[in-house]
Amino acid sequence: GTTCGQCQAGTYSAEQASTFCLSCIPETSARPDLWMSIMRLKGVRTFVPTQGATSKEACGCMGGALLLDGDCVLCSLGMTCFGMDDMELLPAYFARADRPTLVWYCHSDRRRCPGGRPGTCASNRDNTSLACTSCIAGTTPTDDGECKGCSGADNLPLIFTCVLGFWALCMVYYMAKKEDGVSQGKAGLLIALSFGQMFVIF
Repeated sequence: GTTCGQCQAGTYSAEQASTFCLSCIPETSARPDLWMSIMRLKGVRTFVPTQGATSKEACGCMGGALLLDGDCVLCSLGMTCFGMDDMELLPAYFARADRPTLVWYCHSDRRRCPGGRPGTCASNRDNTSLACTSCIAGTTPTDDGECKGCSGADNLPLIFTCVLGFWALCMVYYMAKKEDGVSQGKAGLLIALSFGQMFVIF
């Protein structure tokens, strides 16, 4: 009689008593060496090749690679790829969720980028900005790399600057008032232009 055996690593069969096994490698794959039938070891974040796979779901990317647009690609610098689609970024690295292989190193402040899944930033930082550089609307940067909600104290420098600027302009107008009408007209124009610039800046 016919002796049935298990499918070899890198292949699978979804039908019992099948006379052949199917390859895990897609026909259009650019990196066939990164595909394998694998299984996760219980209790650890490690995948190993396995024989006897009974479904296509057992096929995936080996450790050191991840699935992108239907094919396995090598991990980028700053990433750890455990196998299948299980990967994470190292601390101080960032990648957008929609571009996981485009990895950035957070030079200006490593604390902005805690690592983890692509698209992860420190608290209240915009994960669509380059390397988590921006805060989300309504928040301001802190010394620990995160962003916090704005408070009244955060507006004090702006208020002080506006008051000081208004006082200075009033002094200019007062001094010009002692001069002739031409000087007063120039002072009025200067004040109007200065206020316009203040509104543009703030």
